[in-house]
Amino acid sequence: MSDGRCGESVADAVDRFLDGIKTKTTRNSYAETLAHIIASVGARAVAVLGPNDYAAVMGRWDGAATAPAPAAAPALTAGALRMARRRPLDHAMPVIDTPGGAVPTGPLVWAATGVDLALLGSMPALAALVRRPADVAPYVAGTAVLAAYVLSSGSRAATGA
Repeated sequence: MSDGRCGESVADAVDRFLDGIKTKTTRNSYAETLAHIIASVGARAVAVLGPNDYAAVMGRWDGAATAPAPAAAPALTAGALRMARRRPLDHAMPVIDTPGGAVPTGPLVWAATGVDLALLGSMPALAALVRRPADVAPYVAGTAVLAAYVLSSGSRAATGA
C-alpha cells in the first residue's frame, strides 16, 4: 500500500507501529485512535500529510474531552485555596501501627487537605473523561452542581455560618 514516490503510507506506518506493541491493552487503546487516523487520511503517504490533515484527525475530540473541564475549575480552585490555607503540620496526632512500622497521621492529614476537595469536586469530570460518553451534558451538570455545593460550603465555613 506504500506509494514509492512519497514514502510509506499511513496505513503501513500504523501497522508497523502496532506490530511493535506487545501489551494487548496498550495496543487496543492505540488501535482505536490510529484506525480513525487511517479513516481520515486514507492511503496517502505520511510524507505528504499537512497541518490540515492532522487538525482534521484531532478534530474528532473537539469539545468531547474538554467540555467537563471548565465545570471542574471551581472544585480545583477550592482545593487549591484549601491547600493554601491549611494549618501547619500537626505532629501531635496519633500514630497508626502497621506491620511495616508506625505511620504518623499528622503528615497524611496535612498532605490530603485540599487534594481531597479537588478530587471529590472533579469526580464527574474525571468520570466523563474515562467513560467518554456520547453526551457529556449530565457529567457537566453534575460537576457544576457539585462545584456550586463545594463553593457554597466553603464560603459558609469561612464566614462561620
